[in-house]
Amino acid sequence: MSRTIWFYSLGLCVAHDADVDGTRRRGHPLATKYGGIGMDTVSDIIGGTPTWVWVLLVFLIIRGVQATKTGVMPFWRLLIIPTLFTGWGLLGLLTTLQLTAFSVGTWVIAIVAGCLAGRHMARDVTLRADKPRGLVELPGSVFTLVLILVIFAAKYVLGYQLAVNPDNARSAIYVFFDAGISGLVAGLFIGRVWIYHRKYQAAEDTPLQEEPLARQ
Repeated sequence: MSRTIWFYSLGLCVAHDADVDGTRRRGHPLATKYGGIGMDTVSDIIGGTPTWVWVLLVFLIIRGVQATKTGVMPFWRLLIIPTLFTGWGLLGLLTTLQLTAFSVGTWVIAIVAGCLAGRHMARDVTLRADKPRGLVELPGSVFTLVLILVIFAAKYVLGYQLAVNPDNARSAIYVFFDAGISGLVAGLFIGRVWIYHRKYQAAEDTPLQEEPLARQ
């Protein structure tokens, strides 16, 4: 007897058939003789991912690539990526993990740790501000792009583990890594924007020209 399992690793949804008892069916693409990952598995995972996930990934990668170059943008746009990753983390807590003291506590602690690390990483960033127009100029950095690629890779690994065995969602180790990674990444972006805001408020007004493609 089998059932279709949809796993929501913070929104990375892939449908696969698995036995009700959590074991893999013989011949199912998720399994190989030795439990490895075959080409069919990778194909299934990619093909089973909803279109909106790929659209989000492309959007975030574009933002990440743009962030590698110095750019001028409205300050409020700096809030987009932290908001997306925070919401993504909350979605994961609601759809993948059970709302327990451990999962929520791990996520919150990870966010706090990420905020502290993000603040530290952004402390030496020099920015310019055009406060009357609400614009800010930030130097280029690979931080956003690298972090986006890392979080998507991590979520696919976690998602695969959950597709193979749905009971992993109740495993303390799985919950720790899933909630921890989500919270840490959200916190890193929040901490950076926090420091950017403080620097923005303290900066002298400088006339800036917004570019057609603003960036994180």
